[in-house]
Amino acid sequence: MENTIKELKAGDTLQNGIYVIERIIGAGGFGITYMARHTRLNVSHAIKEFFINGYCVRNLRNKTVQLQGIDITMYEKYRQKFLEEAQTLTRLDHPNVVKVLNSFIENNTAYMVMPFVEGVTLQQKVTQHSRLSYETAVNYIAQLSEAVGYIHAKDILHRDIKPENIIITPDNRAILIDFGSAREFVQDKTQHHTSILTQGYAPPEQYTTNSRKGAYSDIYSLGAVFYFSLTGQKPMDATTRTMESMPEPQELVPDIPDAANRTIREAMQLKPENRYQTVQDFMNDLLNTEQNPKTKIRDNKKSISITLSPFAIENLQKMASWMKFIAVFLYVIGGIMIVVLLFNFFSASYYEKGSGILGIVFFGFLIYCINLLHQAANKIKSFCLATDKNTMEQGIFYLKKYWKTRGIIFIVYFSLLLLALLIGIIGEIV
Repeated sequence: MENTIKELKAGDTLQNGIYVIERIIGAGGFGITYMARHTRLNVSHAIKEFFINGYCVRNLRNKTVQLQGIDITMYEKYRQKFLEEAQTLTRLDHPNVVKVLNSFIENNTAYMVMPFVEGVTLQQKVTQHSRLSYETAVNYIAQLSEAVGYIHAKDILHRDIKPENIIITPDNRAILIDFGSAREFVQDKTQHHTSILTQGYAPPEQYTTNSRKGAYSDIYSLGAVFYFSLTGQKPMDATTRTMESMPEPQELVPDIPDAANRTIREAMQLKPENRYQTVQDFMNDLLNTEQNPKTKIRDNKKSISITLSPFAIENLQKMASWMKFIAVFLYVIGGIMIVVLLFNFFSASYYEKGSGILGIVFFGFLIYCINLLHQAANKIKSFCLATDKNTMEQGIFYLKKYWKTRGIIFIVYFSLLLLALLIGIIGEIV
């Protein structure tokens, strides 16, 4: 075919000049992704174009996509699926998931518009450093797990989680991009999905169009990304693994923690039923792996590691502000209670009314309650200090345990404290 090219050129426009193509970001089997500028808003966007490699060419004169070796009915079917997926993805709103802003048909193909995310791919970052430290890798994987758990809750499989589809921003946020392969799914049901995969990161079930697929399919890919991040080596292809064993992470990097090695091994089991069945299961095991002592907290003599995404830290900081307010409030209330009860305790008129014994009893309750309030406020303050860091170094699990075991006692004694205040006031009035 004469005068044909594959991609749009810098300076080409879409949507009547709203978007101006600046450069190609990447290309795959089913699409080309461009960096484009929104001329009205003067902001950069990433625009993915539906383009089946090997079956599509572009006319140089009018920029339209033309077919070769594929039936037009089949092409339109896949293009419609691309648009339906774009519409589904516009409903997603998570800080670690790239958002689809718009979709449209033009040039005999389809496009989806996403924000342009500044940063480098995880592939580039690992290549630059040979491999990542455990602390850095687990931070990224925890963020990605939150993102994948979120899309799974919306019944969407990503199906192409790999280092090239993960952007690391300058503030160390991991963002999952390129949902061109995503499909809606029903857990453990046999479904017809187009066979799209990246060797080394795709589980065995993605090598067939009709197979059981579920959350465990993306979990395999998460494990593979974790493997690559810690070792700097791409995991062995799933089909090859049926014939020979893949080196475990610790065989390549001996200082990888045992529990991390186990987590990756279980996530990358060849049989779906032997893997983690939900992202939450994967996260629970991942965040209980042994870390650097600086990032340990303790609960019942068990070391637990916590790594939080910026989104989680932001929420905790908001919670911490309220906790600080509550702590101050409890101190103020406690001080008022002490003043009131002390005043009544030493009041002659109070004893003359025969309330002295009752006042002493409640004064004893008050001392215990103020002590309880004091401890609670200290725990809250420690918790607030911990949220100022990227990793929780103290507080959260102990605080949960503290409220669980003493919450009822706290409520009872606080009620008695209020009753003591009421008695004091009535004593003064009478």
